[in-house]
Parts: sequence; C-alpha cells; structure tokens
Amino acid sequence: MASTVSRDWGARFPSLLVPRGVASKLHTAVCSGKVTLAAAQQAIVSDWTTALTRLGLS
Repeated sequence: MASTVSRDWGARFPSLLVPRGVASKLHTAVCSGKVTLAAAQQAIVSDWTTALTRLGLS
C-alpha cells in the first residue's frame, strides 16, 4: 500500500520530485559544509531546477 501511494503521489506531482543527481549533489554540499541544510532546502522549495546554480554548485 505505501509503495502504491508513493507512486501515485509522484505521478500527480512530478515537479515536486527532485532528481537523484540534484539531491545527491545537495547532500554532498551540505555534508561538506559548502551550504547549510536550510539553504539547500529553500533552494529545493523555491525551484529545484535552479537549486544547484543558485547555490553555486553547478
């Protein structure tokens, strides 16, 4: 049931799913101290498609 709900949610809101590559780069940047967790989260919420560029990570 949970996996079905997850798939359905993703199908209805595809723009809210952050691609693995973007999430991975943000994770690495946060863990290495290049950006704060709050900044990474805000970048995703604002527009994940420009998150890396706005944070200087692309």
